[in-house]
Amino acid sequence: MFYLLESHLAPQLLQALNGLGSTMDYREVCRGSDNTVFRALYYPALENLKIEEGAVRSSAHEDINFITLLVAASSYGLQVQDKNENWHDVPFEENSIVCNIGDMLQLASGGMLKSTTHRVVNPIKSNQDRISLPLFIHPHGNTLLTPGFTAQQFLNQRLSAIYQKEYKRQ
Repeated sequence: MFYLLESHLAPQLLQALNGLGSTMDYREVCRGSDNTVFRALYYPALENLKIEEGAVRSSAHEDINFITLLVAASSYGLQVQDKNENWHDVPFEENSIVCNIGDMLQLASGGMLKSTTHRVVNPIKSNQDRISLPLFIHPHGNTLLTPGFTAQQFLNQRLSAIYQKEYKRQ
């Protein structure tokens, strides 16, 4: 699955974004990037805990990377925020893939493409585990997102803020 997402779907999406007028070739700057990562996220069932429906499990955030491809999770819970700050449930459909724009792509596109604010809330039936499989597509570290500011510098800066300590990957 990882191979199909990274080698077929991601390049097609990035190529389509190239048609929006950017001078950067999004497809090429991501091809073979060693910062691209596939993760498994596990949210355990809450059946024996008294946690209210809709309580936040993963707080509102934007992804760091260019795009995130999320293979349909095993249950409901993902929400996205619109420009008026209203939350919307992401439909839970088998064999679907959700695509989010990340902060690096927002920066590289000069704000034309907006990063997707999202969160995970407790599903209606909290007695179910939730598993999701995101593929975080990153550009190569030496890709200039803005003049003088590389993707690797941006990634290091964000990871340092998240982990509250100096983070440097060359």
